[in-house]
Amino acid sequence: MSVGLESLVPADSYLEEAFLRWVLTPAADAGIVQRVHSQYPVTVQERTYRLDYLIAGETLQLAIELDGFAFHSDRAAFTYDRLRQNDLAATGLTVLRFSYDAVRTDTARCVAQLQAMLRLDPLLALSVTARPMGARCVPLNLRGTRCR
Repeated sequence: MSVGLESLVPADSYLEEAFLRWVLTPAADAGIVQRVHSQYPVTVQERTYRLDYLIAGETLQLAIELDGFAFHSDRAAFTYDRLRQNDLAATGLTVLRFSYDAVRTDTARCVAQLQAMLRLDPLLALSVTARPMGARCVPLNLRGTRCR
């Protein structure tokens, strides 16, 4: 597994740190760090959005959006999230969304999904880890995992 990318890439929340530790670190090696931009601003017409992460490749601009249930659980948030994603897509960004529950309980699938997207770009593909997880690892907290 790669060096813990959570120590190399800024995180503004627990969910962002969890993504860096449990998804990005197993998915890619440290060479990807120069391509990962946290809280990246994107302006669409008069609206400015901050992406949790932009992963900038040669041909792919990947917007990573992390959704905790507390901030995305009512009708207004649901509607806003769809309009926001449509605005981001209209700029040419490819949006990849992960919920906290997915990062926490279906980690291997999140890693596989991220790797599948990274492989679509010739530059980002160079950072994809060949064997992301040798065992099924379950995140216990931000300080460690339990592997079976």
